[in-house]
Parts: sequence; C-alpha cells; structure tokens
Amino acid sequence: MRSKIGWVLISVVLFVAVFSLPAHVRLGQESEDVAWLKSGDPCWPTKQKKAFIKLDMSYMICLPISITLTWDAEESFQRTGRFGTDRVKVTWSEDFTAYLELIYNQKNRKLLDCYEIVGPAPCCPGDLKTYILGVNATFLVCEPWDTNCRPYSTSRPNDFVIIPDPNPNIYIHWTRDGVGDAGNLHSSHLDTREDLITEPLSIRGDVFEDCGSGFGVNLNRSDMPTWEELQAGLESGEFQKEFPFQDRTFYPRANYVHAVQGKVRLSIQTKLEMEKWQVNVEGWEMDDSRPSIKFKAPNKPEIEIPISVTFDWKLQATFDLAKTKNSKIFKGGGIVQASVTPKILMDRTDLCTCSLTSCPGKTGPPDASKLASCPFTYGEVKGNSVQLTWPEFSTETCVFCMPYRSYSGKVSYKHEFGGKDFMFWLSRELLPLKDGAIVTGRRPTWMDYKITLKKIK
Repeated sequence: MRSKIGWVLISVVLFVAVFSLPAHVRLGQESEDVAWLKSGDPCWPTKQKKAFIKLDMSYMICLPISITLTWDAEESFQRTGRFGTDRVKVTWSEDFTAYLELIYNQKNRKLLDCYEIVGPAPCCPGDLKTYILGVNATFLVCEPWDTNCRPYSTSRPNDFVIIPDPNPNIYIHWTRDGVGDAGNLHSSHLDTREDLITEPLSIRGDVFEDCGSGFGVNLNRSDMPTWEELQAGLESGEFQKEFPFQDRTFYPRANYVHAVQGKVRLSIQTKLEMEKWQVNVEGWEMDDSRPSIKFKAPNKPEIEIPISVTFDWKLQATFDLAKTKNSKIFKGGGIVQASVTPKILMDRTDLCTCSLTSCPGKTGPPDASKLASCPFTYGEVKGNSVQLTWPEFSTETCVFCMPYRSYSGKVSYKHEFGGKDFMFWLSRELLPLKDGAIVTGRRPTWMDYKITLKKIK
C-alpha cells in the first residue's frame, strides 16, 4: 500500500519523487503511519520531509486546520419482484483536524505554487467526531433462507452507527499551473446498530451490506478552490463550498438498480479557539390524558378513578463551540447522563393496585440511560444564544391495575402512558451563552423544567 523511497537516489530525483505523491502516501512505511498517529501532530509529515531532505525548506509551510463534511444523501437499491426497494435518506456531519501544506515559489515567496489538504490528520484512521443529523431508512429483513421477508423502517438516529474509513476523508492537491491536480471527498460509512435486528431475522437488504452505506465525490480542477478563494475564506473565518453528486447503475444479472444522489458541504477553518459548555436539565412531565379506571361491583354504583403518570427527568449534556473572527460555530455535542423515572398517580389505593409494566412489543419501562451516548441531532448559534435539537425519546410505558376481588371481581385496567413531548419542548428553547444562565419552561398543569448552562472552558 505504501511505496518506499530509495535512499540511494540523488537529491533532485528524490525531490521529484517525494512531491509527485500525496503526503499521506509519500512517507512510505507503515511504521511511519503509526509514528504519525502517536505524535498527535497534524503537520508531522511536513516536519519529517524537512528533516529528511535537509535543504532549505522555508518555502514549505504547514497549518493545522479544522474540516467539517456535511453529507446530505439518498441511496437506493431498486429490485424487481418480491424483495422491493431498500432506501436510506441521511444527513450527517464529520468533524476532524487536517493539515494544509503550502509550497511557495522559491524565487517569489509571495506566489503560492501549490497547496495540499489531507485529513483526518494524523491518519489513518484518524480522530473523527460524527453526528447523525437525520435519517429515514427502509430495508428488507428476512428469516433464514429468505423466508417471511418484510420491510423494516426507522427514522431513529440511535439505531445507526458511523464507521470511520481507513483512508483519508479529504485529499486535495491543487497547483497553480494545473499539473498534477487531484482531489476527492468521501464519507465514513453508515451502518445499523448490531442489536437492531435480532434472530431469527437478519438484514437481507443491500443498502447496509459489507461496511454500510457511504458516499464520495471526485474533484476536478474546476471544483477545487483556488488559493486566492481559500485564503479569502480562511481570513474571514471559514471557507465553504457545496459539491453535488449522483450515480445510477443497472446490474442486469442481479436485476436491480443502484442509485445514489446528494450533496456534501465542505467547511474549512483554521485551527480555532474552542469553548465547551455543560447543560443540566431537571424537570417533569405528566400524562393525564388516558381513560380513568372504572369498576362496578354487583348492586353497587360504578366507580371512576382518575389515573395519570408523571415522568421525572434529569439530563446532563455538553457541547462545543468554535470561535471564528466574527462569530461562534456549533461543533457538536451530546448527552452525558440521562434518567427518567415514571411514577403512577392514583388516589384510591384502597380499591385497586397498580404497577408499571412493559407495553406490547416493548422490553420494559423507558430506559433513558441509552441516551448517554446520543449526540444532539442539530445545534445552531443564533446571536448570543444557542438552540439545541435534543434526540427523540419516547417515555411510553404501560400501567396495569387490578381491583381487589372483594369489591369488583377480576376486571383489570391496562393502558399506555407517555410520549415524546419533553425533548420536543427542550429543543424549542434558545439558551443564552452566559455562564450560569437559567432558562425555565412550563406547560400549564403537565410539564415543568429548568435548564442551567455552565461554561467549562
């Protein structure tokens, strides 16, 4: 995979050989990749080249930069016959550090001859922060021997994982004269969580075969930013550009069509000063919209008992902001700790006993601890405030009540309580970017919460 540079070559040939290859390849040995990862220095390849060539290399400069790739894409496998179509629409972002290597003209140090961007850096695989901003997928699941096949649909980001690619996610090599220009962007891979589909079912669909769904764009010279465009963007704080992509391929033997289309937004920033914030939420919501308990014993009037369930919430989350010259940019974050505790409210404990139980098709009461690994699905800085889109979570739980036999026989009560309202209302709040700021929210009679912000660094 890596080519070795012979030590016996003369310096002129060595120079040509070194600069005709991308930096992530030209260092050669696998052990040097490991050394790069261990160094933690994005610009380690440039420093190694300077130390190796032992000439005046002052015209070569390396800058650590921050990259965000935001992918908005749709992929489908359209089959004929009973197997139908797999389809996934997804938006996710990838944040990572890269290096920007600048090589100036040796005679005119104000003129840039070429630049190169490689990331993640160190590489590979590098350190990526990934956030699923939205997903809607339908794919085929079957029992053994492709029996009892049926479509499975989900729009929950928590049902998916993002797998980093072992190759760079961005490689751009631009030259002023256009000789040797090359570039590509490609994504990590979206796959289903291992425990999403359990035996005897398995995923039959093609959209998540192998290492999952992924996308890529090859860049022509006209697609790449010139140095002047890139420099102007970085000086203002951020360079952005969108690249569309699409592909459609028919496979006659398998008799299906694979189609992919979408766009990727490239954001490049110089290494920015970062802020880290903590968010603490305490609150409760109540569901009193379900039917009352009704009991009727022989020769006695019917008794109606109101019943409701409260859900006590505790959440702790963190998020990062990058400070540019003129603004702040949301760089991701997520929930660190989460708990929700349901409690039954029912006055007539002398007539019946009630307990929380699992609803049909569910494994039990809501387990909010699973939220501890969930990122915010979106975040945006608006002026001096930030708005966070919290991941969707349902508090659905069932209540089972049984009357005491001495009064009304064996007629039982079972209903589902809860919903998705708490996270929805949190996501509507604008949070002032001020250490110690408190935001409260209240829906009369059925919801109350307090949000506290703390600046960590």
